[in-house]
Amino acid sequence: MTPIFSIIIPCYNQANFLGDTLASVLKQSFKNWECLIIDDGSPDNTAEIAKEWEKNDCRFKLYQKENGGLSSARNHGLSKAKGEYIQFLDADDCLNESKLTKCYNEHVKGVQLVVTSFEHIKNGKISPPFCTLRQEYLDFDNILLKWDGEFSIPIHCGSFSKNIIGNLTFNEGLKAGEDWIFWLNIFEKKPDVTFINESLVFYRLHEKSITKNIQVMIEHKTRAQLTIFDLLNEKYKRLFFERFSLEAITRREELFNIYRNREKRIKNRIKVFFKKLTR
Repeated sequence: MTPIFSIIIPCYNQANFLGDTLASVLKQSFKNWECLIIDDGSPDNTAEIAKEWEKNDCRFKLYQKENGGLSSARNHGLSKAKGEYIQFLDADDCLNESKLTKCYNEHVKGVQLVVTSFEHIKNGKISPPFCTLRQEYLDFDNILLKWDGEFSIPIHCGSFSKNIIGNLTFNEGLKAGEDWIFWLNIFEKKPDVTFINESLVFYRLHEKSITKNIQVMIEHKTRAQLTIFDLLNEKYKRLFFERFSLEAITRREELFNIYRNREKRIKNRIKVFFKKLTR
């Protein structure tokens, strides 16, 4: 039977959390799914854990590949997905048991994208999210200009119809901001979108998360901003510059450290970015 949902789980060195993540998939009230576990060259026992789940339930499918990063693993999952709808889920996060059911109930009405709210898990305890999502945020302009200011959307809050994703992929050159670009690419297509104001996703906070590496996050978000800027028309370039320049001022110490310490290519791209807007 062809699955309705493809759940794509990229995994690199998250064996400690993978069992909880897969258990949250198994508990879904909606049963017609496949779960693609993409082992991105993990040196830990990720593959062994995944094989046990695969052996016990054929809906779990392990794919192993050389390490290429989070975006590469997600893209590999997209290339293997057979479902009509795509649910991304990181290997340290979890889904509420009704996530797929409630998203499916909207999809069958013709909705191409369903977004839900989320909560955090830290040390086994649930806590409020870092931002409050709203229906009015779900358009291209807001995601371009208010991202990381008023809100951002964890990728697993979304449930995407495969036809709205089409040939889109995640930027494999980025370790941060790649989900922002993916959301922008989706909303550039003007999808039919519905927001469910329920916390149906649990975003785990822990010390090994890449978001804890401030230097990497700042460097790659800067790269993401420059990538986005290059793709915008003149109207949006001006608006985005106004937003970006304010952020540059408020993060001046961090950006200065990147400018001073990181490779020359990044320095030159930042120079070009500002030069274009000051002509």
